[in-house]
Amino acid sequence: MKKRAYKMVRIIFYHRQTTLLGRVNTIAEEFRRG
Repeated sequence: MKKRAYKMVRIIFYHRQTTLLGRVNTIAEEFRRG
C-alpha cells in the first residue's frame, strides 16, 4: 500500500515538473520571438 502511494505521488510530482518545464520553455520561446 505504501509503495503504491509513493508511486502515485512520484507520478504526480513528475507530471507537475514536466508541465512546469514545458510552460517555462513556451515562455522562453515567446520571449525569443518577441
